[in-house]
Amino acid sequence: MSIRLNGIDVALYQGDIDWKQVYGAGVYFAMIKCSQGCSIKESVGSFKPFVDPKFEQNITNAFAAGIKCGVYHYPTCTTADQAAAEADYLLSVLEPHREKITFPVAIDIEEARYQKTALKTQNTRFVRIVADKIRAAGYIPVLYSNRYFLNMYLDLKSLSDLDIWLAVYFSPRRIDPAPSFQNMTMWQWTASGVRIPGINADVDCNIAFKDYAAPLKNDLNRDVVIDSVDALIHKRYLLGNLVFAEQQKKPADLYDDGDVDSMDYLLFRRKIVAAAK
Repeated sequence: MSIRLNGIDVALYQGDIDWKQVYGAGVYFAMIKCSQGCSIKESVGSFKPFVDPKFEQNITNAFAAGIKCGVYHYPTCTTADQAAAEADYLLSVLEPHREKITFPVAIDIEEARYQKTALKTQNTRFVRIVADKIRAAGYIPVLYSNRYFLNMYLDLKSLSDLDIWLAVYFSPRRIDPAPSFQNMTMWQWTASGVRIPGINADVDCNIAFKDYAAPLKNDLNRDVVIDSVDALIHKRYLLGNLVFAEQQKKPADLYDDGDVDSMDYLLFRRKIVAAAK
């Protein structure tokens, strides 16, 4: 793993953060809590989604300080309809901040209500529903949990298209070598006892082994795969049937001349055809 980027994840519990100090301390990215299906104090089956009270402040100030931002949602859904509704709620909260989000949108599934082997198929379906909606909205979905939960309560074969943000804490604490786990692109290596300048509380620390913020040329749906779907998106833009977000313009400009035009599309199509041979 040649890329090792330092990051943190934060929520209400970290209080008011001085993000300029955090950036100065060498933190490259932050996974910021966005929303939750309902309070865990609510009865199982409740649907009362809410935004983390510090989300707006954190994502606005972290982005302004130069931190690469991702977010996470904590699901509590118990039906497929609730899973879809939670995803829709999450996306509605994210929409005003779309241009700030260059790291993934994570599904933080670890709640006690899911920890039964008999619920493995159901849990997997919930993750699939939420992940597909996240991807369709133009974000990169990742799956967060610990090794035991992932192996016991989810069907990872059915979720093999998702990158994994893995929580593993060693004792004594260490950051090298990293643990091994399928599709792991981020590792939360501690959830206690670490202070970062600018944060007056302990904070979870992470390492990313993929730089999601570095745009791949012509990866227009940001799934880290260059394929015919991206070509279709490019074509729809040229025909005037689609408006590009700012984060799509740079990867679509294959010639780096400041314009996204038919020459970029033609070069892209030639590369796809050549790769398929």
